[in-house]
Order: sequence, then structure tokens, then C-alpha cells
Amino acid sequence: MKIDRRRLVVLGAAGTVAAMGPRSLSAADTVPRIGVEFKAPEASWYKKLEEGRVECQLCPQGCKVADMERGTCGVRENRGGTYVTLVYGRACSVHIDPIEKKPFFHVMPGEKAFSFATAGCNVECKFC
Repeated sequence: MKIDRRRLVVLGAAGTVAAMGPRSLSAADTVPRIGVEFKAPEASWYKKLEEGRVECQLCPQGCKVADMERGTCGVRENRGGTYVTLVYGRACSVHIDPIEKKPFFHVMPGEKAFSFATAGCNVECKFC
């Protein structure tokens, strides 16, 4: 059976979601537990400020976050002047959508686009 690139992406995405299995749906795994250190990876798109504060540059909100606090989205946290993401690798939605639903709808009309999302949308971006 011959597989083109589009089918390979669809099968790969479905296989990845299936391989994650029930573990990815466990609420106990998504929330840090008392006494268990949660190893959150460092986030991208932020700037370090004075006094251990950080400025998030991911969305137009531009949150300035103090140590051990979170921004408006609630999924990025300042830990000692390092901004970490609490949702990295934890997709809550995975879809193959028509490209017309995306901001780059004019690029390849009629094609499909692979979409995935994590928690944390503040639904306040003017461009969304």
C-alpha cells in the first residue's frame, strides 16, 4: 500500500494519540501533587525582568509575573525568575481541520491542517 505525506501525518497523529493511552487522560497526572516535585520545562517567549519577575511575550496580554505566580492563561508560572510551562506535551485537543478555519486559510485552499491545543486560552486575543 502506497502512503502519501498527508496520510502519513494523519496516521502518525492518530498513532501518537493512541499511544498516549489512558495515562494522558488521568487527572492525577496533570496536577502537581503535594510532596511530588513537578518537572516543568522552561517556557519560550518571555523576558526576564528585575527582582525575579518575568514578562510573558506569548500573547498580546504581555503579563508581568512575579515569582511563584501565573499569568492570565494560568498555564505558565514564574519559578525563581525562570518562566516554565505547565502544559508542555499535554494536548487537550487534536484534530485534522479544513485549512479554511486557520489564519493561513489562503495558503492552500481545500487542504487539511493538523491542529492541536493545550489548556490555557484566555479567549481575549483580538485576532482570534
